[in-house]
Amino acid sequence: MEMGVSKYIRPRFALAVLKNIVLKIKYGSSIDIDLFRTYIGSGAVIVINSGGQIRFRRGRRIYVSAGCELRASGGVLDIGAGVFFNRNCNVVAHDSVLIGPECMFGPGAAVYDADHALNRLDIPFHTQGYKVAPVELGFNVWLGSNSIVTRGTRIGASTVVGAGSLVRGELSSGCVYAGSPARLIRKLDDSAM
Repeated sequence: MEMGVSKYIRPRFALAVLKNIVLKIKYGSSIDIDLFRTYIGSGAVIVINSGGQIRFRRGRRIYVSAGCELRASGGVLDIGAGVFFNRNCNVVAHDSVLIGPECMFGPGAAVYDADHALNRLDIPFHTQGYKVAPVELGFNVWLGSNSIVTRGTRIGASTVVGAGSLVRGELSSGCVYAGSPARLIRKLDDSAM
């Protein structure tokens, strides 16, 4: 048997392909998924509702670890090739979340393109709708564990966000940011490599 085909016969990979087939049947044209190059771990949840879409880009394997939740609630979630979601990550798209190729998410990292509106005190917050703005992560972004990216954020290529950071706004390429709110710590210098 040819080596390229035999790796998909292993139980773990066969189960991953089966999960992807079930997702494709369930969501049809609302999901674009490479059946053989997208791995969805046990307990990971993929949800598409209210006309949303999820696109897993073709190329290097995309890995969604156990306990992650990826949700397109009326928006578009676009995930680049080679993206790795560690355990318990959460991404919600009400408008648009674009995750560039080769991004890494530490355990518990989260990305949201919407916040609950807080305009009135006479009605519950959860009934007031959302404030939304697109989120974009460039090529090779690394979100540290338990970091949170909020609506309207743009993170440039090859940028690192430290663990536990709260991110909003524009983060330059090739830098390290950390804190709550996240602030520039230093620029990365590839000449040291």
